[in-house]
Amino acid sequence: MEQSPTYDSVLADALDLMRGWINVVRAVVQDVASIAEKTPSASSKDKAVSRWQVFLGSLLVDVAEGVSNLAEVGNVRSMVMLERSMYEYQQKAQYFSSHKNEAFEQIASIGARKYLALTKMAHPNPRVGVALAAEYLNWKRTAGERDEWSGQKRQLTMHLANADPSKIKQDKNGTKYTEEFQTAYGIPSLYVHGEPIMMAEVFKDLTDDTTLQMREQFRFFDTLTATNAACTIMSNFCVQTTKAYNLGIERIYALRPQVARVINSSAAVHGTGLTVTIPQTP
Repeated sequence: MEQSPTYDSVLADALDLMRGWINVVRAVVQDVASIAEKTPSASSKDKAVSRWQVFLGSLLVDVAEGVSNLAEVGNVRSMVMLERSMYEYQQKAQYFSSHKNEAFEQIASIGARKYLALTKMAHPNPRVGVALAAEYLNWKRTAGERDEWSGQKRQLTMHLANADPSKIKQDKNGTKYTEEFQTAYGIPSLYVHGEPIMMAEVFKDLTDDTTLQMREQFRFFDTLTATNAACTIMSNFCVQTTKAYNLGIERIYALRPQVARVINSSAAVHGTGLTVTIPQTP
């Protein structure tokens, strides 16, 4: 008789799947870079899109590797906070793939963006500021009307453009959102910014000021849920970029049996609890 999966066995399988997705993302990034280098005649906007895909995909790999290490020691809060960045990279990559003008304008305005950001820093050498100003003025000669906001879009704006219209809702103030965005970006942002709403998740009892005992178990997320969320993000990046560049689908298909197994076994060990599942690949 086949034994029912345990939480630990499912987590081990999900972690192995995460490493598989990291390898696929890395391969997809390398393919996009190779295609871009072999098509020098591509338009400046297409080149900008490819540069974004490689840049964001590389960041996705870097952060995912950190999340994988955190999963090994069960540091769920750190996983969730870093996955917020992973989700942002995936959503930006998806948005820029179909919004080439913004992709190009954001890169074309780097001169102003860099000047605005770095001149606010405390530089020990005054010559650094002089050099930055000279660099900015040199950029400005050919920048036209561009400034540090050229092509700029809010993260939520990009997500809503990516989202299925049927999934978009409105809160009581009329602000649009999706449940996916709230789960993958909104709630993790509360951790990142140290918002008081997350105290209820960290402390055992907010009504008793005589104790500041912290929870041993997390209520909103757990290691398996966070691991599956990371896999979801990487899966979506791989699928969308593979389709956009007509890359080989075989490496994604190779993970399908493990994806299905992790989905089913995660549901079994979580029961009716909160879980973030991994979508089926095409």
